[in-house]
Amino acid sequence: MKRQLQIIASSLLLSSTCALSTSVSAGIYDEGFENPTLGWRILQNDYQQANWLDVVSFEWDYFMVHNHDGRFAGIVGYVLANPRGRMDGVLEIVPNGGNAAFVGEVDHQIPVANYHNFGLVNTEVSDTERYMYAESDDQELYALIEPAFTPELDAEPALRLAGRSADFEWDLIVTQGMKDRDYLRHGDDAAFTLGPSTDVGIFKSEIWTVDAMWPRTNVVGKVVVRSTGEEIDIDGKGYRENSWGRYLLSIDGWDFLVFSEDHEDGVLMVMQTYHRSKELDFLDVSFYDNGELVAQRFRPTRNEFGWIHPDWQWDSRAQQCVPQNTVLKAENDDYLIEAEVEIGERQAPMLSDKTIGTRIYFIQEHFPSVTGTITNKTTGEVVSEFSGQAGGEFSFTKKLFGFPTSDSGCKRWGDRKFSMPFPDRS
Repeated sequence: MKRQLQIIASSLLLSSTCALSTSVSAGIYDEGFENPTLGWRILQNDYQQANWLDVVSFEWDYFMVHNHDGRFAGIVGYVLANPRGRMDGVLEIVPNGGNAAFVGEVDHQIPVANYHNFGLVNTEVSDTERYMYAESDDQELYALIEPAFTPELDAEPALRLAGRSADFEWDLIVTQGMKDRDYLRHGDDAAFTLGPSTDVGIFKSEIWTVDAMWPRTNVVGKVVVRSTGEEIDIDGKGYRENSWGRYLLSIDGWDFLVFSEDHEDGVLMVMQTYHRSKELDFLDVSFYDNGELVAQRFRPTRNEFGWIHPDWQWDSRAQQCVPQNTVLKAENDDYLIEAEVEIGERQAPMLSDKTIGTRIYFIQEHFPSVTGTITNKTTGEVVSEFSGQAGGEFSFTKKLFGFPTSDSGCKRWGDRKFSMPFPDRS
């Protein structure tokens, strides 16, 4: 399963001025679904490398896995951070080099989250294809993402995800689902298109781009629970997101939700909100209305989208208040979308003490259930009633001072900072 690790040349990693060679047909702001196995975006020539904030350049390829039988829900993430080694050994925000995250919820038990950093010299990456191989010094832990063109897939673009973390092993094949939606992914601000932002941080040099490259995926393979040796067959749906840029995430964060129905002609929904950004606040929804495919983006800045977390609790693991549920509403001239999201105990924090940036920060991983309706405002007809397994995250800085907060105190804090008024179209 493993490849022989090849160490990236130190001159490429440690120089503050050199750029990695590249020979690709896609730029960093091209739509990823049109070239889904392209090389890492922050390694491309058109990514601005000569910037004082290049030390916080990072990129993730992020996958959700929701088994159709309900036995397993999980998250697999591959992160490449500061690949040019700016200030290596002096300053790290996101741990340098290759990183892997795996979160598993087995039989609705409390989710278990692992995060491992492999460093610069133990990581091999490609600027021409979506490839990363990284392993720990003792070779006990590893992470692999690579293109997986096979005869069985009829040359369909696919990715193989494999690895071993503290608690899990995995070997998965991921392909795009609901591909019928792609023809609507064109035009300015169309649903499920790139979300570039320049207002995500506190410095003008901070930029961040979110690409829901495969908003619905199909996933097959195996996951092993290492403590018991139990092998879980994976046959499910999921989500793939590729996001990248220069971003001081430790003093900001996001709040997002992903949902798709099990059947290929069902509802597809991605909610993106970033705490400081207005450009990255939107809800993308796709569905069939009496046989006609619809895909629309709703924005708070157009009085089309709002949300609130009605209930909050203190989480001692995350050292912060975390939401227990979500109510969202989207409305434009054509449609009204209403949904309730129940998170409850189906969440766990992703934590790392590797750097000062991660030590003060948490990412709460969600495995919620969603119920909702979509109403055609012209006809008054409810064109869809949807429900099922969803995924999401909430991230922020830990509470660094003071004592744990009561549920009522958490609610006051959360209502003030992490909500948006529902649209008023009267």
